[in-house]
Amino acid sequence: MTGYDFIPSRDTLAQAVGLARSGNGTSDLFGSIAIFATGVVLGGALALLFAPAPGREVRTSIRGRVSDWSDKLASGAEKVAGNAERVARRAGEPRVLTEM
Repeated sequence: MTGYDFIPSRDTLAQAVGLARSGNGTSDLFGSIAIFATGVVLGGALALLFAPAPGREVRTSIRGRVSDWSDKLASGAEKVAGNAERVARRAGEPRVLTEM
């Protein structure tokens, strides 16, 4: 007996919710769509119930975070460009090799 013996199979779960598998692939598709749609509806309802702030505040917060990330990304890109320029200049300089 393994630790996963108590978990029901996909077929058992499908039968329990009235989506028993048949030999028809179309019914499998409709069953999958029904499960997905149910998840979307439940997820949306839970999001509305547990939303920490009104929509306007959430959008403002997201806009601020995106702006901050954009600024950080631009700053990082400038640093990378500066480092690339320095490396390119150094690559063009002649090097003196010393023998060991």
